[in-house]
Amino acid sequence: MATNANDAEEQVLALLCGEAELWTWGGGTATCEFFFKRNGTGAIAAGANQYAWLTVDFTWSFDHQAARPVMADNGTWKFTIQMTFTTLLRLGPWRGDGARQDNLQNPPSPSEAPFPWAPLKSAAFRPKQYTLTLSRGRFIEPFHLSIKKPFPLFQSVPYCFAPNRYASKLAFDTSPYPPREEWVETGGLRSILDYHLDWDKKEFVRGGISKKDETWAEMLDLGWWLSPTTGFRHK
Repeated sequence: MATNANDAEEQVLALLCGEAELWTWGGGTATCEFFFKRNGTGAIAAGANQYAWLTVDFTWSFDHQAARPVMADNGTWKFTIQMTFTTLLRLGPWRGDGARQDNLQNPPSPSEAPFPWAPLKSAAFRPKQYTLTLSRGRFIEPFHLSIKKPFPLFQSVPYCFAPNRYASKLAFDTSPYPPREEWVETGGLRSILDYHLDWDKKEFVRGGISKKDETWAEMLDLGWWLSPTTGFRHK
């Protein structure tokens, strides 16, 4: 179902932007989260157990030359953006020390990378293009899909569980997290990166649906409880 390009862009902005609830990959103590703002800025983070190994602000814009936002189907939008990591710490909600003010007044050049808040090579700060699909519906948390074992109904704890579901899903053609070759693996970071594989994460969700608001069909979803598929954590 096609729709006016301006209408589609406004619909995408309304669903994509906002800091009240972050886009997340899920994972409990793990953190792969980001947000977009209408003013063309945003922030992205990765971490676990209250330790963040990446907190980066970015700028973004629709890439109208590649493709204007379009409603591809009822409840699904496709669009292309350009996204650029910055060396500022203006927006990230994961940092609150005095270094932020110093950084605002005199932001370092990407050529000075890596940084304490972003162990990345300078190539990670170049503009990058992404094609995204934004969907509304009922979606299982990506983390839960990653740890799923075959036939959850017959698994023991902790693999016999009802997954978290969300009302919005955002899928990238390539992960918004830098590829492996753009990280500087200092200290114990290599083992952390090898375990979390942030650069493989392409789908994110927001708009959590509480268990009490799930339908009976979702609670008794045989497509989940009797599914033979295995999450990548067990392959």
